[in-house]
Amino acid sequence: MQTQSNAVGKLSSLAALLATGFFLAQGQATAIENKSLAINEGSALSELAADNLDGVSELKVPTSFKIASTENLDVTSINSGLQEDNLGVVTSVSQLSDVQPTDWAFQALQSLVERYGCIAGYPDGTFRGNRAATRYEMAAALNACLDNISDKFATKEDLEAVKALQEEFQAELATLRGRVDGLEARTATLEAQQFSTTTKLQADAVFLAQFGDTSGNQLPIDIDGDGTAEYADPGDARASAIAAVYMSFNTSFSGDDLLQTTLFFGNGGSDTISNFPVGLTPTFPSAGGNVNDALFNPGQLYFAGVPNTALLYRLAYDFSPVDDVTIKVAPLFYPTDVIDANSYTSPFTGLSTWSSINNPLITPYHFNFLGGAGGAVTWNPSEGPVTARAVYVASTGQNAVDLAPAGAQPAGQNGLFGAPFQATGELEYANTFGDNNNFAVRGQYTYFDQNFTQAHVVGLNAEVTLGQFGLYGRYGYAFADSQNQVNPLPFSQASGDAAGVNNVGRFDAQTFQAGIAFNDLVVPGSTLGAAVTVPFLVSDSDFPRAGTVAGVNDQTQFNIEGYYRLPVNDNISITPAVQVILNPNNSSLTRDIYQGLIRTVFSF
Repeated sequence: MQTQSNAVGKLSSLAALLATGFFLAQGQATAIENKSLAINEGSALSELAADNLDGVSELKVPTSFKIASTENLDVTSINSGLQEDNLGVVTSVSQLSDVQPTDWAFQALQSLVERYGCIAGYPDGTFRGNRAATRYEMAAALNACLDNISDKFATKEDLEAVKALQEEFQAELATLRGRVDGLEARTATLEAQQFSTTTKLQADAVFLAQFGDTSGNQLPIDIDGDGTAEYADPGDARASAIAAVYMSFNTSFSGDDLLQTTLFFGNGGSDTISNFPVGLTPTFPSAGGNVNDALFNPGQLYFAGVPNTALLYRLAYDFSPVDDVTIKVAPLFYPTDVIDANSYTSPFTGLSTWSSINNPLITPYHFNFLGGAGGAVTWNPSEGPVTARAVYVASTGQNAVDLAPAGAQPAGQNGLFGAPFQATGELEYANTFGDNNNFAVRGQYTYFDQNFTQAHVVGLNAEVTLGQFGLYGRYGYAFADSQNQVNPLPFSQASGDAAGVNNVGRFDAQTFQAGIAFNDLVVPGSTLGAAVTVPFLVSDSDFPRAGTVAGVNDQTQFNIEGYYRLPVNDNISITPAVQVILNPNNSSLTRDIYQGLIRTVFSF
């Protein structure tokens, strides 16, 4: 009977709460299956399980509620359910999921915040005292106040309030500090293990397979003037695999600067064009810098000949001393890092041969191949359409003395300010109009001293994109003077005596390029492109002497190249391409050369 009386008493208390609370406002309540009923009495929150109300569809609650009889009540079941729901009076905010503005803990913390200025949780720097806070928000705010108050004078009352709050939110403070400690430990681990906080790796790996041949017997011709005729016949060419990897470590110290360190290596693979006597080719590295180096390479693949030993390819630092101006200083870089860019002629995404990817007179092959020390300035006023650039490269700037054989070079060679060197200025206007339409035109001037030849060169580089359709081209004209010992023209014999000594003269040369491209053809991101290039056309020259050498500069060499770049995803592309060289060496004595390839580039 004592148990029955207790149960009945609890049930009566429950009924009273129902009558004066939520159900008084509603007049009725629907039965709740397998859920709890929340009752808010002042600041107290309780839950009632309705597991024993099965079958009751609606409960009418009058303004006065009375239990008439307990004979049919399952008192044991009710008592068990009430014990599980624990409808005791809440005496501490530690039992609440939220802390209300009327709670003593909230008011005590608010007083500390207002007096000591410790704010936590709100980005606008306010303590919103009219809003409820979770216990973890209260703990975070209290923790901020503890850090602040510890450094300031506090009254006895404040210290007592802090102590009481610490006891109230002891569990939450411990959890909060544990999470902070864990976060700090993980952060310390990341800082200790990562390579650099400001360095990113950017790399390109190139797989290339090629095969080519010549249309007939290459008649012997003494291309390099050493007294020996070089030639190759059909069937001498072989398929080859070429590999090259470029790894750049890009580091920023301030967000407005860039230190670029690039390594490169490959398998030393060669292509068909480089194995036929087409012009002269410098080697890695050239001890004298410019001895026997050609002015340009008339057709070799860009990735052919990359050495199988890792070498420093680029080391340059860019910074902006003032707005709109970028300065580059570099012990090793290339003129094309700064000038003569074109959207359709990158060796990684577009054309493949040296004579096609850049203007061979504005950026002579020697400097593009070997690079050098120097610097550059770029000015882009207000980040507008006009950009001015200037670049200086000394290809033997690392040499403090003349390392060439005695008598092989005139005075003033090597070092930062000695030959061979190139100085170029470029003025660009680039803009967009409409959707997916843009154009750029670049006027250029170069002075170079290389291979005992000094030249003033003017050039033009232009491109236009109209939706999916693109046109591009280059032009260059050189006014050159030659000194002694080395023939300045890669496709002609020297004038003068048989040994080619004391050859002094002048020549004019031109270069042309015209290309077309179709973007997003069949596959989004793809490009179908083709270009025709005249790498070196001698328009006026003192070399050779008329009628002295047959088959020299009596034809015009044409380099024809087509490709289709197919992106596999954002990091991989496959590009089949074909190259044809007509009238190699500007000579009627040579035969045409054909070459096909498949280039796969992995970028990451």
